[in-house]
Amino acid sequence: MSEERAYFENLLKKGYPKEDALIYTQKYYPDFTDRLPEPPPPPSFLDEDMNEWPVYHEGGFRLEHLVAESILLAEVMRDTIVEHRQKVMAAVGLVAVLLLAALAMQIPAQLSPIEGDWMKADGEIITFAGQGEYVDRSGFEAVWSLDGNVLEVVWTDQQSRAEDPATVIIQSGRIAMEDDGAYLWLRWTTLTVDGENMDPPEACILLIDAKKANNIPAYVSYADENVGKAPSWCTN
Repeated sequence: MSEERAYFENLLKKGYPKEDALIYTQKYYPDFTDRLPEPPPPPSFLDEDMNEWPVYHEGGFRLEHLVAESILLAEVMRDTIVEHRQKVMAAVGLVAVLLLAALAMQIPAQLSPIEGDWMKADGEIITFAGQGEYVDRSGFEAVWSLDGNVLEVVWTDQQSRAEDPATVIIQSGRIAMEDDGAYLWLRWTTLTVDGENMDPPEACILLIDAKKANNIPAYVSYADENVGKAPSWCTN
């Protein structure tokens, strides 16, 4: 009996339908046909190899074969999923870093507790904006900085004539915040105009958070009800 025929007969013994046994035999032995006479079997044929093939159940349902193929498919899918998951996780990580960086750029830095809008007794609203920008009704460009309790504001008159240098005014003073930042006291201590020292204003200024008072009556009412005495350095 030839190796092809032995293979075919072995499948039949294991329960494979004849049609399936012929298909599987021709898969490995394309020239095999069950119509030809059988040649003498070669000594190289090993029957024990046949024991590794799955057993067919009645009706041709190949349970073991299906399980084996399913396991192989699952292993291939697992390797593919792991490979793609690594790529996806790397991409997700990169996107997360970019989103965090973009979000950080959108969050303004809180320079100090005085940042925001404040109202003076005369009704003027002054603003200590982010990035050190200072806004009042002078019309000058101005910046501010705070070092501890020492405030400095630099005004620059950009509307002067082209042939004249811009006027630069620098004032520094002491501040004290009260009532959790609802209001603060300010007294200017130095004043220079284009580098020349001048006497600073003597009055001590009360600034109230514009969220508490945004007009003169509200300012007066809030000051009467909530503001205590000015610090000693503000009145001496």
